[in-house]
Amino acid sequence: MTSEATDSNAYVQRLCGLAGLPRATYYRHLNRRSRETADCELRDQLQRVCLKHPFYGYRRVSAAIRRKGMVVNAKKVLRLMREDNRLAQRKAIPKAARRAAKRHCRGAQSRARSGAVRS
Repeated sequence: MTSEATDSNAYVQRLCGLAGLPRATYYRHLNRRSRETADCELRDQLQRVCLKHPFYGYRRVSAAIRRKGMVVNAKKVLRLMREDNRLAQRKAIPKAARRAAKRHCRGAQSRARSGAVRS
């Protein structure tokens, strides 16, 4: 260890001793602050991607953020998107398309039940 590191460690140890706190509390507090600043940076990137691509889900958003060079977990992106109410908007499907999809599914189900296989 260098003398600066030893001096700063002794300084922290002395301050914590005077305050009656364990050193771990001091370092935990420092770590929390650095995490909060990292979350702010991530939220900024997340909002930019969500505003540019409103139909992206959390997986595509996390991939876009990774392409920009940040290391991020998809679960964290999902949690932050939920907190900021930035979940993907769904595209409205026209009524005629929904009906056609239902008809197609019903036909496939009845063919499966009867044993007829379409090739």
